[in-house]
Amino acid sequence: MNVLISLPAILCGMYFLLVVAQDELPTGPKNPYCVQQLCPRGKRHIACEKPPKDINKSCSIGESKVVNLTDYLENILKAHNDFRQRLANGRNMTLPRAARMVVMQWSEELATLASYNVRMCKAKQDDCHNTANFKNSGQNIILFNMTRLVDNDLMEKMYPQLITIGARTWWSEHTNSSRKMTAADVEHNPCSAIKPYQHQPFNHFAVMAVENNTHVGCAGLRYVAKDISYFKLTCNYAESYMCGRPIYHFRATGCTTGANVQYKALCSKKEIFA
Repeated sequence: MNVLISLPAILCGMYFLLVVAQDELPTGPKNPYCVQQLCPRGKRHIACEKPPKDINKSCSIGESKVVNLTDYLENILKAHNDFRQRLANGRNMTLPRAARMVVMQWSEELATLASYNVRMCKAKQDDCHNTANFKNSGQNIILFNMTRLVDNDLMEKMYPQLITIGARTWWSEHTNSSRKMTAADVEHNPCSAIKPYQHQPFNHFAVMAVENNTHVGCAGLRYVAKDISYFKLTCNYAESYMCGRPIYHFRATGCTTGANVQYKALCSKKEIFA
């Protein structure tokens, strides 16, 4: 399950667009993402496939641009760490305080893999996007329907706002879903191990709230279909939740490497998880 949002275009501050410069990976055994051990049995890594050269044709859309969000990484990190900070300092009133939640940092590799996903156009998760360092990588996707044709310059100005709205939409699932999340859900994530992303009313929140989620990397796709502008945002994460396991711990524990300087309720970047 992923998210589709319709909203009118609203003006934001001035920013600039960058297009992802994607070096073609080698095919076959020379491609590091084609290693079978990276993915669950029967699943193929998204970077083991060649991305479509003509996105417009493969997606049946008009004008499109893959957006490199590295220039907006501070917006993305703030959107994630602000929410994690509230969970770790006890200001999230509906869930228990996280006892050992690490601060998130940017990963260019995860951002590059997210750029492969946005080329799929639809708000659909790819089968596998793990890496050598992140063997259980999570993924959140949101698709914005702007309800009308929006000028490209205006769309560029809106990227920071769309990033914030996307993160807020994912995070708010634990209170806005059909069944509000409880401390028991945090301690024993109730998703299905067979189909972990189905019938889970707060899976986007769960990915963002995994305590040992050290890194995030995101990419976007701006495109036009039937005279309506769309923006797809995909974020890949170092970790995903595991069914039946804690999303984060809230009983007696604590950071072993001290607190982050900026987010004092979060653990430092040096925190190591088993």
